Amino acid sequence: MVIGVSMCGLTIAQGMPWIINAIGAGFVGFALGGCGDIALIYVQGSYQFILSDALVGVVFVRNAISTGMIFAVPPWMTNMGIYDMFVVCAVLAAVIALTHLPLLIWGRRWRIALAPEYQKYAQRQY
Repeated sequence: MVIGVSMCGLTIAQGMPWIINAIGAGFVGFALGGCGDIALIYVQGSYQFILSDALVGVVFVRNAISTGMIFAVPPWMTNMGIYDMFVVCAVLAAVIALTHLPLLIWGRRWRIALAPEYQKYAQRQY
């Protein structure tokens, strides 16, 4: 995602050839599709007994972010400029991508600590 966002935005801002932008857009599209699939598979594997509610939550957050971006990007681009906006987007993408590290390190511990809450929700399903 970081490479794709950088390639897309920086080539537009610098007036580089369109093929670089197209390759960057391919990276972005691949990353977006992968992120959604990873989130859904994680939810299916971790929260089997409250799957319907968890999937609704994942899809709602995904759609809320998409809707928010439609209204946030044009003023952001106008006020900050294309180059700076895409640099910030690339940094945000890197920070978000690095959130997997705390989940790898402490995720199991967090799920164990929240197991009673999960059981409570799971019992409401049946």
